[in-house]
Amino acid sequence: MELQIEKLIYGGDGLARQNGKSVFVPFVLPGERVAAEVKEDKKSFARAQVERVLEASPDRVVAPCPYFERCGGCHYQHASYEAQVEFKRGILMESLKRTAGIDLQAMGVPIQVIASAEPFGYRNRTRVHLEHAPRFSLGYYRGGTHELLAVEQCPISSPLINHALQALWDIGNHAGIPRAVREIEIFAEDQDAECLIELYVGDGRPSEGELDRFAQAVQRALPECVGIHGFAPVKAGVMRQIASAGEAALDYHAAGSTYRVSAGSFFQVNRHLLSQFVALVTHGASHGTQGKRALDLYAGAGLFALPLSDSYQEVFAVEASPFSFADLQANLPETAHTYCQTTESFLKQRGEDVLAPDLAIVDPPRAGVGVEGAKLLASTLPLEIRYVSCDPVTLARDLKVLLASGYGIEEVYMVDMFPQTMHVESFVRLRSSRRIGKSDL
Repeated sequence: MELQIEKLIYGGDGLARQNGKSVFVPFVLPGERVAAEVKEDKKSFARAQVERVLEASPDRVVAPCPYFERCGGCHYQHASYEAQVEFKRGILMESLKRTAGIDLQAMGVPIQVIASAEPFGYRNRTRVHLEHAPRFSLGYYRGGTHELLAVEQCPISSPLINHALQALWDIGNHAGIPRAVREIEIFAEDQDAECLIELYVGDGRPSEGELDRFAQAVQRALPECVGIHGFAPVKAGVMRQIASAGEAALDYHAAGSTYRVSAGSFFQVNRHLLSQFVALVTHGASHGTQGKRALDLYAGAGLFALPLSDSYQEVFAVEASPFSFADLQANLPETAHTYCQTTESFLKQRGEDVLAPDLAIVDPPRAGVGVEGAKLLASTLPLEIRYVSCDPVTLARDLKVLLASGYGIEEVYMVDMFPQTMHVESFVRLRSSRRIGKSDL
């Protein structure tokens, strides 16, 4: 059937309509006319696959990656980068309006765009999946499946990470990677000169001999790797370290600060945009460039908390992951207050202790702060809230709560931390619509 693509929606697909039914089609662009085959037909929607493009968008380009449209990692390599950021800005605006009734245009708040300095080679971290039988293979999952697609290069990853992928292929083809290893993550520092390798095992556990042989093979093939660390699952979403060799962490320089980032710790992935992003989120304060009290919730390794400690008399940083929390403590000055617990439990237990901060920064995972978390955050009466989001739908849900709690949106940014993909990173600055007085405390 022929379809006319109306727009792109969050998730990467294009939207078309056929006999009143929504049809979702990947790897298309707005305004294109395509011949497509239906792959899934439901009562209220259908999913289709393009057979050929009949009328192409002027924004269509040739994707540079040989795995594009098969690998599930990228969604927009067929679009010019200038078009990609505009698509994402539109998706962010529509998500806020559709999910939470937040009409930025009516509010007079434009979405400002910060594009990545380089739309390729930007990732400082990647994780690949492994198969050891019937023959060794390494790569990413095919889109929408858990079927491994063998990958030898990744254009959105840094040059060192691509070098590491080649080294791992060589080692794996000579049976040098322990069979218990199911995933490998590579993390490179800001200069792309050194990296850490993290091994994630399944049910089994490599022997010391296997790990030693792997470490020796890496040392020969990839001298840029300064540390190798193994992790095993404890329960869903929780890992424990089972092996360690070499350096435990890398020094990462961003926005004039140096961070210790250890194996297993969270850190932002866009090496070209990171310093600008930190400056955007932390610049200024509710009263000029100084303040009394700031909160950094979901603080990770202290990406925002460290520069905040130069501007605020008190900084409270909260992080639940033990690996990231260890880095948080190492990175922040002793005068900072650090807490290894979830943001929600911190606000429930210590909300009175941090009442009326000048600033609260939240940078939650994809699930967002949550309705209860947003209510708790608002109850501490921050003068200003800065929300960093990687999911426009959960952002919209949380903003709805904050707006109902007396906050107004001052600025919105779409920060393209993930070029070529459907992921939409955003930054929203909110300010209390009422002046906090003694009666509020």
